[in-house]
Amino acid sequence: MDPIEAGSLPMTSENPFSYRLLTPRGRGAVAVISIGGDLSAIDALLQAANGKPISDQELERIHFGHWSDEDIVFVKQAVDQMELHCHGGQAAVERIRADLERFGGVPALTREWDAPIEHLSDLKHHLEIAITKTTTQKTAHAALRQSQLWPEFIDWLGSASRDEALEQIDRALAWANFGRHLIIPWSVVLCGRPNVGKSSLINALVGFERSVVFDQPGTTRDIVSAETAVDGWPIELSDTAGLRGSAAGLEAAGIERARQRIAEADLLILVLDQSQELSHDDYDLLQEFPDAVVVINKADLPVILTQDEWNRPVWKVSAKTGVGVPELIDAISQRLVSEEPQVAQVFPLSDEVVSLLNRMRQLMETEPVDERARWVSVFCHFAVPPQR
Repeated sequence: MDPIEAGSLPMTSENPFSYRLLTPRGRGAVAVISIGGDLSAIDALLQAANGKPISDQELERIHFGHWSDEDIVFVKQAVDQMELHCHGGQAAVERIRADLERFGGVPALTREWDAPIEHLSDLKHHLEIAITKTTTQKTAHAALRQSQLWPEFIDWLGSASRDEALEQIDRALAWANFGRHLIIPWSVVLCGRPNVGKSSLINALVGFERSVVFDQPGTTRDIVSAETAVDGWPIELSDTAGLRGSAAGLEAAGIERARQRIAEADLLILVLDQSQELSHDDYDLLQEFPDAVVVINKADLPVILTQDEWNRPVWKVSAKTGVGVPELIDAISQRLVSEEPQVAQVFPLSDEVVSLLNRMRQLMETEPVDERARWVSVFCHFAVPPQR
């Protein structure tokens, strides 16, 4: 059964069945799609290896078959319910989804990720959805642990003293930024003047060619992004237009977009070129971004750049040969997550849970003990799930 079931969709002649992707987004070995309703509507799409239509398949048995040219495995759980297992690549999933909708299928209703949290049932659904939104094993384990801790924490608030409750709520809020980034990748932006090797470096960090590399200043005009993970933490790397004072037209527009992305970054990597002296643009960028991770690229070329006049830690790398790239990846991980919460520490995974914590804090500050206990009781034991 779907762990985030939050309502069913009425079946009509126009919408004979619904579907839901049960596995998390992103690449994986296998994807699982739940289909409910009139299963005969997809007989033309699914060819079982035994040649029987879906209506004649045995319940709770593993069956093999084909979906167009995709090998699939399926289990019929009831006369109107089945699970389909296919290749986990995004292309395969999207093709099956498109076929289902072409034959009248509609996405099943689920609780929205950003819906307000009013009761424990809402919170449980929210945390279960959070698990499906993680993209690494480390973040999935952390989100799963939070889904176990939160009900206990809410129950504890009903009997905790005011000071104890406020202290624990503040501790949870202190980890809000960390918690959000279990779901939302950290934004890491590469910047620097043109032709210092930013595009080559992002390709080296990601492990495949994501950015176009060309030995001509001003080549990168649009922001190119790629998602990866460092030490199990999801990050989005962005390759931006080269920053320099003398730019016009399309290049100037690209620089403006680059500066907007820089302003939103969680971490900035300032790239310099070992094979050239520091330019005025380099000096300006070093002064403008004192907190950036400074990377001296092209370590495979003769050393021309000198750093005697500026005292600042740097990482020397060669995007071409890979020298220094593992050390840079470690530095990125350390800058983004220098400390992790204790295993038993509760923390929010979204703005909605932050809002819940702030409401709890206000309640603890302003309401007497019996009123706080009543609120916790209502929150935890609300008999009828709120309307979706």
